[in-house]
Amino acid sequence: MIVFVIMIGFLIANLKKKPYVSMALNDLETFSLITSAVSIYCGIFFIADVPTKDMATIPASVKGIINLSETMRLIFFMVIMIANVVFFGFWAYKMLQEVRNTLVKKFEKIYLLVFLCGDKVKLDKMKN
Repeated sequence: MIVFVIMIGFLIANLKKKPYVSMALNDLETFSLITSAVSIYCGIFFIADVPTKDMATIPASVKGIINLSETMRLIFFMVIMIANVVFFGFWAYKMLQEVRNTLVKKFEKIYLLVFLCGDKVKLDKMKN
């Protein structure tokens, strides 16, 4: 649980300070912290889950036992998977944008000829 609280702390710090030079990196860090927090939060339920067959051996004085149904296990698993797949897609999108921007900055003429077919107007719009 402490790791989850630390993640939330870093998320708040990242949102306030925006420590990276580019906005894309700040967005990626924010999204990665959210994805990690979701994965940890849902994972806590898997760790704390007591199988039904073991419920009889636990004393009645123990409070807060978690016994997840198969449906709830599947839901938590799907939340973790969807969060990570969406993050990977967002990362790939931002990475391609940064590669394109780097190509435009360092190899403008090659980018103009290969990717824009010599259309200078599109290049000017992209730069602005």
